[in-house]
Amino acid sequence: KCKVKDMSCTKQHINCYCLADRIPMLVRPFLKDQRRRMGKKNTYQITSRNARTLHSSQTENKQTEHKPSSSQKYEEIEVALNPEDLMEDRLNTSTSSAASSISGLGIREPTYNLSHYPKFALECIRYDLSDEASAALANAILSDIGYSTSSYDIIDAQKMMREKNRAGVESTNIINEFDFRCLGMDGKINKNSLVLERVDGYQRCILKPVEHITFTNESGGHRGRYIEHCDVEEKKNKGENEAHHAFNLLKKYNATDKIEAILVDNTAKNTGRLNGLHPNLERLLQRPIHLITCMLHINELPLRHLFVELDGKSKTPGKYSGPIGKAIENSVWNDEPVTFKSISVSQDFVNLNSSDKKDLSNDQKLLYAYCLAISSGEVPDDVKGKKPGPVFHARWLTTAIRVMILYTRTNNPSPELMLLTEFIVKSYTFFWFRIRQLDNFTKAPQILHEMVHILNDFPDVVKDIVVPVIKRNSFCLYSDNFLASLLFSTVREHRQKAVDVIIDCRRSPKQPGEKLRNGASFVQTVRTQALPKIDFGAATWTELISLQDNDMFEPPCSTKTFRTGVIQLDR
Repeated sequence: KCKVKDMSCTKQHINCYCLADRIPMLVRPFLKDQRRRMGKKNTYQITSRNARTLHSSQTENKQTEHKPSSSQKYEEIEVALNPEDLMEDRLNTSTSSAASSISGLGIREPTYNLSHYPKFALECIRYDLSDEASAALANAILSDIGYSTSSYDIIDAQKMMREKNRAGVESTNIINEFDFRCLGMDGKINKNSLVLERVDGYQRCILKPVEHITFTNESGGHRGRYIEHCDVEEKKNKGENEAHHAFNLLKKYNATDKIEAILVDNTAKNTGRLNGLHPNLERLLQRPIHLITCMLHINELPLRHLFVELDGKSKTPGKYSGPIGKAIENSVWNDEPVTFKSISVSQDFVNLNSSDKKDLSNDQKLLYAYCLAISSGEVPDDVKGKKPGPVFHARWLTTAIRVMILYTRTNNPSPELMLLTEFIVKSYTFFWFRIRQLDNFTKAPQILHEMVHILNDFPDVVKDIVVPVIKRNSFCLYSDNFLASLLFSTVREHRQKAVDVIIDCRRSPKQPGEKLRNGASFVQTVRTQALPKIDFGAATWTELISLQDNDMFEPPCSTKTFRTGVIQLDR
């Protein structure tokens, strides 16, 4: 900053050439080394005794220094304000800084690191890294890739603290734009997590199993965006505990009146009729909401039960006890394919183009490739040696790939291997890619009807295993979900049927849920829903359940969309 108080200085120049109270240019490099404490002390740095001598000599020189006249000041200002010189100085400065420093990526003063790292800051927040650890990782990465060559590019803990705060503010602004009509929840159990507990009057860190729950927004333009996460200790009432965390999240963002649905996995703690996450959250909200379950989970459960019945139970999370399970643990993809019997797929099988495949992982692409290979009777050369993911009970997609690879490498496959491969090709893979194309939960009953219809191609041994699994997980056929599918159908007759039922529900509303026994006490439920009886011989998806034999509840999404008693069928 220019310190000249004379009005002759306009303070509009970039490089100040005013001579009042300025350090000579030749002395500045020495002072920089002096202040940074760089180099050997006897070469670059001065001792305290020499510093006092230098200070006294500078004072004498300052008193005897000749001050420039006003005309000389105006000449210096004219030189500094010359546009050609200013442009040349700016180009030289930006070129030199950009050539050797990451700071040159943006226009900034060369003595400050004004670069921002929003994505890195979000990842540090996600994994709960301290400011010191975040700064150390950032400096190491920049140094390894060759960007950090200047001392001004060093990221300290204070810099990372500011970046985290900035990233948090930006994320909060985005979250405030969410409509919160559908809240997604997914959990993973960490068996060895450090938990701070009070033991014998002292705070101690103890290793305990903790469930890590992630909340996402599953509606509107920000579908799939991360909101926040929390750690929940394992307790007896898991559904009630997680419901309180979800309710506190909704209160935090003032979304208790906006929420209409919750998206969860098909586990008992989420879908339990009395103690699950869904009924507990309804009790906290004092109103019903949609229960939307994962269709990919519904597609995996039949394969899981069929594999266990045909091959045997598993020993560990990555080990199987049967012959097929033991064979797929080996590197069967390194063997040459044999001549095998082709298994035809449905004519409606998804045809993926190159742009669609870009969104798939390597295992998903391999699943698609082997399904087409088995249907054609020949494995392409670019697919033969590809390695699938590891065997794990939480990843049935890789297990399905390995079973198909084993089938293409076996000369005389067993009846169990033939049946498993046929089910994977015709049902599992087909519906996996069909479900990936879904954009709304109202299409779930149609997918379920196709699953029921395709079971007619399999023998009774498969039906006896798969049908009970579908019955236990048909949450998309809950009365409110099924009516929503009819209401938002493209067929006018379907919408008319839904409107008639909704109007009857409004004319004679159901009483609040009954008191159900929970151990020694009774719990008041908002409503009592049971899985409906499925007609496995239904010709269309609208006939899967009977609208007269089941207790019908109005869809929560229609209570706000259609507030009055009149519903427009053409909407």
